[in-house]
Amino acid sequence: MKMRMTPLACLLAPLLSACGGGESDEAPLTAPDYRLTVNLPAAGTLCVNLNQNDNCEPDEPVVSGEAGARQLSASAPGLLTSPLLFIPRDPGALTLTHPAARLDDQRLTPTPLSTLLQTRVADGIPPAQALAELLLALAPLQPGQGLAALQLEEFNRALEALALTTRDDAASLPGLATGERQRQIWQGLVTLLPELARHFAASPELLSQQARLAAVLMQQQPRALVTASGVTTYTDGVDYLLTQEPADHPGQEASLGQAPLRYRKLDGKGQPLADNADEWECVEDLNTGLIWEKKLDDPDSPRDLHKVFAWEFGNYHPSQAELDYACPQGEAICSTEQYRQWLNGQRLCGIGHWRLPTAQELGSLQHYGSLARQDGQLVSLDVRYFPDVGPSSGDFDGSYWTQTLTPSRRLESVPIAVISPQFLGEDAGTDYPYGVQNENEINAIQLRLVAEVTR
Repeated sequence: MKMRMTPLACLLAPLLSACGGGESDEAPLTAPDYRLTVNLPAAGTLCVNLNQNDNCEPDEPVVSGEAGARQLSASAPGLLTSPLLFIPRDPGALTLTHPAARLDDQRLTPTPLSTLLQTRVADGIPPAQALAELLLALAPLQPGQGLAALQLEEFNRALEALALTTRDDAASLPGLATGERQRQIWQGLVTLLPELARHFAASPELLSQQARLAAVLMQQQPRALVTASGVTTYTDGVDYLLTQEPADHPGQEASLGQAPLRYRKLDGKGQPLADNADEWECVEDLNTGLIWEKKLDDPDSPRDLHKVFAWEFGNYHPSQAELDYACPQGEAICSTEQYRQWLNGQRLCGIGHWRLPTAQELGSLQHYGSLARQDGQLVSLDVRYFPDVGPSSGDFDGSYWTQTLTPSRRLESVPIAVISPQFLGEDAGTDYPYGVQNENEINAIQLRLVAEVTR
């Protein structure tokens, strides 16, 4: 009988015997040959980064040498579905990346702009959407269409100079390894790209923007990783950037239709600010429509990020022991209810209806992809908008009160406990039921109030 290989069977050929066809069952099948032309932007090593780490491994398609064009070929489709990684021979130069070719016989050159594009793709943004957003940001430079826009030579050189100067500045991102510093800088450049393009169109240089980039780096995460509710692409086991869920790989997270974390900063009157604003008072969650207070690093203010409170909600009132534990110096505002009343009197962000969040509401702020750290401890909030996470003045760091009760500890002689999400330390991303109104367990933890958008 005759055998005909479908396109899908050809794609899966490395998992089968071969692909190419034949006239009979006995005829040998030939594996497909995928081809790609790559340009080394300088002397160094360029590979198809199959495992997407920071190195070119021996089992990955790789070329090395002086700057110029090289040919890559492979029988596995990973050649076209994995991003490129360029490691320069000069240790002082920048490592560059480029999104996956996606099509056969492409000609690709890693550049700073291609690295910004791959940064967005690695964040879980579909390649077509990421490219459209990049082209929109570059509009003042009239970049043209498609991947050709990534070859804006003068702008690429200016981006490279800005990235190198910032990376080598000891005051920027102190204490981080070079690779992590570079990743953070690429994220910062993604954030600033529209602003940088406008500046370059008016004055063709970017080094004057180093202070602006440094300010952004102070507020952003080490890497804008996809959160547990932010994956937007699918995989068939080979290609991880599909825009539709394969029938034979059902139940993938992107099919849940949940949005990634999206916030905006608000001023003291509740008015929206630019995303790169250096000062703000509240944060609006654009997915849930909730507004969250931003804490202060001010020990004299009840809004101090380190301050702890005794739990008080509805008919539940704290014991004197709990109040004394929260306010060992005899402060006036010691319970969650006292703080709620005080904050409403302040009309922070123009709001007079601040309240305790539910556990589900507070848990919606968890950034499960975060690698941000505070004093060496993991922080599971988007610190670009919530940089106000730190150790508490009590015994538990990064735990926050909610209004949600649980009987889960009743067998421990703790009949009443409050579910409290954790945002700092080795338990960040989890929650814990803290006992209340229990003379054998006196607790006081941190607090972040919430309100509904009313404008």
